[in-house]
Amino acid sequence: MKKVVLTVLLALALAASPAETYAASQLQVVAEDSLWGALIGALVGTAALAFRDHPSDHLDLISRGAAVGLVCGVGFGLYEISPVFYGYRDPLTQETTYAMGVRVPIK
Repeated sequence: MKKVVLTVLLALALAASPAETYAASQLQVVAEDSLWGALIGALVGTAALAFRDHPSDHLDLISRGAAVGLVCGVGFGLYEISPVFYGYRDPLTQETTYAMGVRVPIK
């Protein structure tokens, strides 16, 4: 009987989703931005193949574009979570509004 109770408790503990913390949501923002950057970079690299004489010889442009996009996405993600640039997500419409906040101390 003890094994059944312990198994059920363990299953409930593993099934319960933990509350999302502030750090986890910030990491999610950076991860999403970096993935979008890599995707856009790969698309730009693929589009650049159209301007080459022998596109099959320059397939490395796709990976280069993805790498540059990934770095830019990480940079934008870090900028987005910085205190200077912040966003507010409306819970009803799921739209995000971005704003800049600048604090100037007055002495």
